[in-house]
Amino acid sequence: FVLASEADEAAVVEICGRLDGIALAIELAAARMVSMSPTEVRDRLDDRFRLLSGGRRGVDRHQTLRNTVAWSYDLLADDERDVLGRCSVFADGFDLTAATHICGGEQVLDEYAVLDLLDSLVRKSLIVAEQVSGRTRYGMLETIRQFAVDQLTATGASSAVRNRHATYFAEQATEYWVRWDGPDQRVSLDWVDAEFANLRAGFRWASDEADVVTATAIAAHTTMLAWALQRFESVGWAEQLLESATDADLSQLPRLYTAASLCVFINRPETALAYAQTAIELGAASGYDPFTPLFARFMEAHANLFMSQMDRWLEICAHLAGQGGVSRVAGLTGVVFFAPVDEAMALAEETLDSARSYGNPFFVAAALAAYGRAFTPTDPGRALGAFREGRRFSDEHGLRYFRAIIARDSAELEAMDGELDLALELFDTAVDLCHLAGDYKSVGSVLGYLAAFFDRLERPELGAIAYGVCVHSDMTSWVNNLPDVVEHLRTQLGESAFDELVAKGSAMDTTQAVEFARQEIRAARLRLPA
Repeated sequence: FVLASEADEAAVVEICGRLDGIALAIELAAARMVSMSPTEVRDRLDDRFRLLSGGRRGVDRHQTLRNTVAWSYDLLADDERDVLGRCSVFADGFDLTAATHICGGEQVLDEYAVLDLLDSLVRKSLIVAEQVSGRTRYGMLETIRQFAVDQLTATGASSAVRNRHATYFAEQATEYWVRWDGPDQRVSLDWVDAEFANLRAGFRWASDEADVVTATAIAAHTTMLAWALQRFESVGWAEQLLESATDADLSQLPRLYTAASLCVFINRPETALAYAQTAIELGAASGYDPFTPLFARFMEAHANLFMSQMDRWLEICAHLAGQGGVSRVAGLTGVVFFAPVDEAMALAEETLDSARSYGNPFFVAAALAAYGRAFTPTDPGRALGAFREGRRFSDEHGLRYFRAIIARDSAELEAMDGELDLALELFDTAVDLCHLAGDYKSVGSVLGYLAAFFDRLERPELGAIAYGVCVHSDMTSWVNNLPDVVEHLRTQLGESAFDELVAKGSAMDTTQAVEFARQEIRAARLRLPA
């Protein structure tokens, strides 16, 4: 047996992981490699019970993977089999509350009865339990889950259980969105992070079953909850439903359009603007159930911002600032973030006080980020204090979206304060978070700040390349003091060399730009004094 390539090596590692480290399953997979390549075996693991059969001497139950699992399954009591089958519809784990709901069916099951059955299945190694942030989360090895899915299907109850699963997560997503607008927002964010795979599974099932009401509730609320986490996959779910939800004239249609407008963060501002404006129109009509009007307007503002329509951004934010509640907080924050320096500084204290008084952590983090930007040009120490508080606050409340923004905006100030390694770490964090989220426009803004940093490190050639990436992404207006940096780079390099390097950066696609940034950040950290 020879691993002929890196691809084969990677496939073997993946096979062992996807087979849950089960020795018999791995042995049966290895036996298949007499006539198949590692990648061919890996690509067929979704049908593992047919794939992993035969090739082993010994007792009957060890002849195939299915026989081995069936032997354990046959030893279970009927109620244990029922719970195992019903819990197989969960994706990437579940908690006791969810299990009690799903396992109850049409009956009302006491959670202690479900707990006793889960406990028994854990002891028999058919369900696993782990402690996550002080709470127990259950799950199954994928091999066991696939077997249990087959058994549930054979009972004829699969559709009913999956409907119940999808409905449960639609209801939960709606309830956690209500909790999002308050001081315990972190609870909502932790929930959507932990249950994202279940939300995806519920959405797909409801969508495939043409249950547009359930699918819409999942897509709209998951998208809004996941925004703060830099997770934008569910934006696609919302967009997928727009036609069928519009045809059905759902009451939550403006919510769906608002969620779809978050495509602004995956580099589609023109489309986002159309979605946001549709959401605004629907929200003003009778018979519909929109989000708070703030969010559609705020997405309209973001779409204009990402299209470099700064005046329109400020106009919309000023309008929101003239209203009450969360709209005022969001509007003030938006104005301070991009207004001229004098105006931004004049409003900064009021904005931060308003955000803290309202108590929504998302907008407190936004206000801290805006405060730091407002004072960066004139009072770097004051700005750095706000940024440092903002980083701590974002970490405390799980706000990865603002962790990325504040890391980007504060790195250069940390360098000015002598914290060069921390500055490079912050740039690395910002690049990673924006890239993983698919927020390619913001990757360009990070490169704009890196241009200034490389200029400070007396690496003007790197600064010019980074500036080229920022120009290509049309994000130059986001970066403080960038015109002064560009003029200094041009003077150091000369007109011809500067233009050539800027063109090199502008020609990079996002993957190349990210790799350039990571590589040069690593190299710069290695050059720092020990």
